[in-house]
Amino acid sequence: MAKKIVKISKTGKETTKKGAGSKASSKEIIEVKSEIRSLDISPRKLRLIVDSIKKLSPREAISRLGVLNKKGARLMIKAIRTAIADAKNNFGLEEETFKFKEILANEGKKTKLRDKHHGARFNGGIIHKRRSILRIVIVGSK
Repeated sequence: MAKKIVKISKTGKETTKKGAGSKASSKEIIEVKSEIRSLDISPRKLRLIVDSIKKLSPREAISRLGVLNKKGARLMIKAIRTAIADAKNNFGLEEETFKFKEILANEGKKTKLRDKHHGARFNGGIIHKRRSILRIVIVGSK
C-alpha cells in the first residue's frame, strides 16, 4: 500500500483552570503526522472520501468507512489505523482524545502510458495513471 511513512511529533502545552482555588493542570497535546505515498488511486476520488470524514473522530471515521464499498475507503481505513497505532505505541497517547487536525489527499507521481487505441488516426493517446499522497495529522493527549 505505501512506500514510505513519515512520523513527526510536535508538542504544545494547554493549561486549564477548574476553579478559583484549584491548581492549573497542564495537558500535553501532541500532533502525530503520518504520510503515505504512492497510493494507486487518483486524488480526485480520494478527496471525495476525505471530505466526508474530516469532522469525525478517527474511530467513528473507521466505522463509517467500513460501510462504503469503494477502494479509497479501504485505503483510508488502513491509513487511519496506521496513524492511530503510531500515536498509541510510539507516543503513548490515549485513543479517546484523538481528533483529526488535517487530512489531505494530494497528487503524487503520474505514470504516462502510450495507447494506440486512444487518439486520432496515427496519433497514439496518452493515458495518465494518477497516484495520491495521503497525509493524516492526529492530535491527542497523554
